[in-house]
Amino acid sequence: MPEERFRKDGQGKWIVIFERRTKRNRPNVAPSVKSAIAAESTAPLLQPAFAPQNLERELVKRGIGPASAEELSLSHPSNRIQDMLELYDWYNGKGQSRGPGFLVQSIRNPDAIAFPPGFVSSSAKARKMQRQEATKAADEQLRTKRERQAAERDRTRQRAFMAFWESMSPDQQDVFETEALEKAEQMTRRLYLQHSAKRGKAFELYRKVILQSHFLKIHQLAIPETDRT
Repeated sequence: MPEERFRKDGQGKWIVIFERRTKRNRPNVAPSVKSAIAAESTAPLLQPAFAPQNLERELVKRGIGPASAEELSLSHPSNRIQDMLELYDWYNGKGQSRGPGFLVQSIRNPDAIAFPPGFVSSSAKARKMQRQEATKAADEQLRTKRERQAAERDRTRQRAFMAFWESMSPDQQDVFETEALEKAEQMTRRLYLQHSAKRGKAFELYRKVILQSHFLKIHQLAIPETDRT
């Protein structure tokens, strides 16, 4: 034993000096995390990515010794510890008693634990929500892409029609419009005729629909898909 732990104090008297063992250092917690934990002091303690200090305290509350609680909180993923704390509480809340040993073993050997029907951990709920949000974002992106493609196809059709229309003489345009009106759907033709006397915006709208539809039919215009998925 090192000599500095013993000191002679007169003849036949020795003093033994004991040193306190240094406690294991914990990982530093960023100030932002500390602030967030303080702000959530009134909320349920079990939250994802908890700091080891809080997990250690929760383990001790459930009957695990301080040394074991410290070792577990520093040696295992926080989400796993949180899941097992929730599972432990779930069992005991339903009258299916589980002791501290169950909690320790479930953290150390999670593969041996099967979550019972009806139990869903907060981390599982968070993952489900993240998947739903990701799916929603992907659907929105796809919808936007399809709308953009549809708008581009419409612009391409309009450009093709205008090039065709402007290439004809007025007499040819009249012949084409008469033919388009004869081939138009009954409802669209009725609305065209109904508004033809006033020649307003509604008439121009139905006229455009009839002319472009007939143009696409007779030319069987194939518009290439842009940005095909």
